[in-house]
Amino acid sequence: MKDAGSGSHEGRVVKLPWLGTVPLSTRAILADLASKEGPLWAQMFKFALCGALTTVIFMGLYLVVEWWAPEYIAETLDRELRQRNLMVVMVCAFIPVNLLAFWINRTWIFHTRKHGLGRELAMFFAIAAIGFIGGEMGKRMMVNDGYSNLSAVVVFAVASACVNFFARRLLVFGK
Repeated sequence: MKDAGSGSHEGRVVKLPWLGTVPLSTRAILADLASKEGPLWAQMFKFALCGALTTVIFMGLYLVVEWWAPEYIAETLDRELRQRNLMVVMVCAFIPVNLLAFWINRTWIFHTRKHGLGRELAMFFAIAAIGFIGGEMGKRMMVNDGYSNLSAVVVFAVASACVNFFARRLLVFGK
Protein backbone atom coordinates (compact mmCIF):
# COMPACT_ATOMS: atom_id res chain seq x y z
CA MET A 1 0.00 0.00 0.00
CA LYS A 2 1.33 3.44 -0.87
CA ASP A 3 0.31 6.98 -1.61
CA ALA A 4 -0.85 7.60 -5.14
CA GLY A 5 1.60 10.39 -5.87
CA SER A 6 1.04 11.98 -9.28
CA GLY A 7 -1.30 9.23 -10.61
CA SER A 8 -5.00 9.57 -11.33
CA HIS A 9 -6.06 8.34 -7.88
CA GLU A 10 -6.21 10.44 -4.74
CA GLY A 11 -4.96 9.00 -1.47
CA ARG A 12 -3.83 5.47 -0.82
CA VAL A 13 -3.75 2.68 -3.37
CA VAL A 14 -2.95 -0.99 -3.59
CA LYS A 15 -1.05 -2.31 -6.59
CA LEU A 16 -2.23 -5.77 -7.67
CA PRO A 17 -0.47 -7.98 -10.23
CA TRP A 18 -2.24 -7.91 -13.62
CA LEU A 19 -5.11 -5.81 -12.28
CA GLY A 20 -3.24 -2.55 -11.83
CA THR A 21 -3.59 0.10 -9.16
CA VAL A 22 -6.72 -0.10 -7.03
CA PRO A 23 -7.58 3.04 -5.08
CA LEU A 24 -8.69 2.78 -1.49
CA SER A 25 -10.86 5.89 -1.43
CA THR A 26 -14.55 5.55 -2.19
CA ARG A 27 -14.52 8.53 -4.57
CA ALA A 28 -11.67 7.10 -6.67
CA ILE A 29 -13.22 3.61 -6.73
CA LEU A 30 -16.54 5.02 -7.94
CA ALA A 31 -14.76 7.13 -10.57
CA ASP A 32 -12.96 4.04 -11.90
CA LEU A 33 -16.20 2.06 -11.95
CA ALA A 34 -18.04 4.86 -13.78
CA SER A 35 -15.50 4.93 -16.60
CA LYS A 36 -15.53 2.56 -19.57
CA GLU A 37 -11.83 3.38 -19.92
CA GLY A 38 -11.26 2.38 -16.30
CA PRO A 39 -8.50 0.03 -15.18
CA LEU A 40 -8.67 -3.73 -15.65
CA TRP A 41 -9.79 -4.34 -12.04
CA ALA A 42 -12.84 -2.08 -12.57
CA GLN A 43 -13.78 -3.75 -15.85
CA MET A 44 -13.42 -7.21 -14.29
CA PHE A 45 -15.53 -6.17 -11.29
CA LYS A 46 -18.32 -4.80 -13.53
CA PHE A 47 -18.07 -7.88 -15.77
CA ALA A 48 -18.43 -10.08 -12.68
CA LEU A 49 -21.55 -8.14 -11.62
CA CYS A 50 -22.99 -8.51 -15.13
CA GLY A 51 -22.07 -12.20 -15.09
CA ALA A 52 -23.70 -12.71 -11.71
CA LEU A 53 -26.89 -11.02 -12.89
CA THR A 54 -27.08 -12.98 -16.15
CA THR A 55 -26.22 -16.23 -14.36
CA VAL A 56 -29.07 -15.66 -11.89
CA ILE A 57 -31.42 -15.03 -14.83
CA PHE A 58 -30.08 -18.08 -16.70
CA MET A 59 -30.53 -20.29 -13.63
CA GLY A 60 -33.95 -18.74 -13.05
CA LEU A 61 -35.05 -19.72 -16.55
CA TYR A 62 -33.84 -23.27 -15.90
CA LEU A 63 -35.74 -23.36 -12.58
CA VAL A 64 -38.92 -22.10 -14.30
CA VAL A 65 -38.74 -25.10 -16.66
CA GLU A 66 -38.02 -27.42 -13.75
CA TRP A 67 -41.10 -26.05 -11.93
CA TRP A 68 -43.41 -25.68 -14.96
CA ALA A 69 -42.51 -28.88 -16.84
CA PRO A 70 -40.55 -31.13 -14.48
CA GLU A 71 -41.26 -34.20 -16.58
CA TYR A 72 -39.34 -32.62 -19.50
CA ILE A 73 -36.03 -32.69 -17.63
CA ALA A 74 -36.74 -35.33 -14.97
CA GLU A 75 -33.63 -37.07 -13.69
CA THR A 76 -35.48 -40.37 -14.18
CA LEU A 77 -35.53 -39.92 -17.98
CA ASP A 78 -33.29 -41.98 -20.23
CA ARG A 79 -29.87 -40.30 -20.13
CA GLU A 80 -29.79 -39.36 -23.83
CA LEU A 81 -33.29 -37.88 -23.73
CA ARG A 82 -32.43 -35.97 -20.57
CA GLN A 83 -29.23 -34.65 -22.23
CA ARG A 84 -31.18 -33.50 -25.30
CA ASN A 85 -33.93 -31.87 -23.24
CA LEU A 86 -31.42 -30.07 -21.01
CA MET A 87 -29.63 -28.77 -24.12
CA VAL A 88 -32.93 -27.40 -25.49
CA VAL A 89 -33.53 -25.61 -22.18
CA MET A 90 -29.97 -24.22 -22.26
CA VAL A 91 -30.31 -22.93 -25.83
CA CYS A 92 -33.66 -21.28 -25.02
CA ALA A 93 -32.10 -19.53 -22.00
CA PHE A 94 -28.86 -18.72 -23.86
CA ILE A 95 -30.37 -16.29 -26.37
CA PRO A 96 -32.16 -13.79 -24.08
CA VAL A 97 -29.44 -13.94 -21.43
CA ASN A 98 -26.72 -13.18 -23.98
CA LEU A 99 -28.71 -10.33 -25.50
CA LEU A 100 -28.93 -8.80 -22.02
CA ALA A 101 -25.22 -9.44 -21.39
CA PHE A 102 -24.33 -7.80 -24.72
CA TRP A 103 -26.36 -4.71 -23.88
CA ILE A 104 -24.80 -4.42 -20.40
CA ASN A 105 -21.28 -4.99 -21.71
CA ARG A 106 -21.73 -2.44 -24.49
CA THR A 107 -23.35 0.28 -22.40
CA TRP A 108 -21.64 -0.08 -19.01
CA ILE A 109 -18.43 -2.09 -19.11
CA PHE A 110 -16.47 -1.74 -22.33
CA HIS A 111 -15.88 1.18 -24.66
CA THR A 112 -16.96 0.16 -28.14
CA ARG A 113 -14.84 1.31 -31.01
CA LYS A 114 -13.51 -1.60 -33.03
CA HIS A 115 -16.60 -2.76 -34.89
CA GLY A 116 -20.13 -1.69 -35.69
CA LEU A 117 -23.13 -2.89 -33.71
CA GLY A 118 -23.95 -5.83 -35.99
CA ARG A 119 -20.42 -7.17 -36.08
CA GLU A 120 -19.98 -6.70 -32.31
CA LEU A 121 -23.19 -8.63 -31.68
CA ALA A 122 -22.14 -11.43 -34.04
CA MET A 123 -18.70 -11.69 -32.42
CA PHE A 124 -20.22 -11.52 -28.93
CA PHE A 125 -22.53 -14.45 -29.74
CA ALA A 126 -19.73 -16.41 -31.46
CA ILE A 127 -17.63 -16.17 -28.29
CA ALA A 128 -20.69 -17.08 -26.22
CA ALA A 129 -21.27 -20.09 -28.50
CA ILE A 130 -17.71 -21.29 -27.89
CA GLY A 131 -18.32 -20.94 -24.15
CA PHE A 132 -21.67 -22.69 -24.61
CA ILE A 133 -19.99 -25.67 -26.30
CA GLY A 134 -17.43 -25.90 -23.46
CA GLY A 135 -20.21 -25.66 -20.91
CA GLU A 136 -22.25 -28.28 -22.75
CA MET A 137 -19.30 -30.68 -22.67
CA GLY A 138 -18.92 -30.12 -18.91
CA LYS A 139 -22.66 -30.55 -18.37
CA ARG A 140 -22.70 -33.80 -20.34
CA MET A 141 -19.82 -35.21 -18.29
CA MET A 142 -21.63 -34.26 -15.07
CA VAL A 143 -24.90 -35.90 -16.15
CA ASN A 144 -23.04 -39.00 -17.38
CA ASP A 145 -21.30 -39.25 -14.00
CA GLY A 146 -24.66 -39.17 -12.20
CA TYR A 147 -24.71 -35.59 -10.90
CA SER A 148 -27.99 -33.71 -10.58
CA ASN A 149 -29.34 -31.45 -13.31
CA LEU A 150 -28.79 -28.38 -11.13
CA SER A 151 -25.12 -29.26 -10.53
CA ALA A 152 -24.65 -29.81 -14.25
CA VAL A 153 -26.28 -26.48 -15.10
CA VAL A 154 -24.02 -24.65 -12.61
CA VAL A 155 -20.93 -26.26 -14.18
CA PHE A 156 -22.27 -25.24 -17.60
CA ALA A 157 -22.62 -21.59 -16.51
CA VAL A 158 -19.20 -21.40 -14.84
CA ALA A 159 -17.37 -23.07 -17.73
CA SER A 160 -19.03 -20.68 -20.20
CA ALA A 161 -18.15 -17.61 -18.12
CA CYS A 162 -14.49 -18.58 -17.98
CA VAL A 163 -14.13 -18.00 -21.72
CA ASN A 164 -16.14 -14.82 -21.97
CA PHE A 165 -14.34 -12.00 -20.14
CA PHE A 166 -10.98 -11.92 -21.89
CA ALA A 167 -12.29 -13.04 -25.27
CA ARG A 168 -14.97 -10.35 -25.26
CA ARG A 169 -12.63 -7.71 -23.87
CA LEU A 170 -9.88 -8.45 -26.39
CA LEU A 171 -11.81 -9.45 -29.51
CA VAL A 172 -15.15 -7.65 -29.36
CA PHE A 173 -14.70 -4.49 -27.31
CA GLY A 174 -10.91 -4.13 -27.13
CA LYS A 175 -8.88 -1.26 -28.46
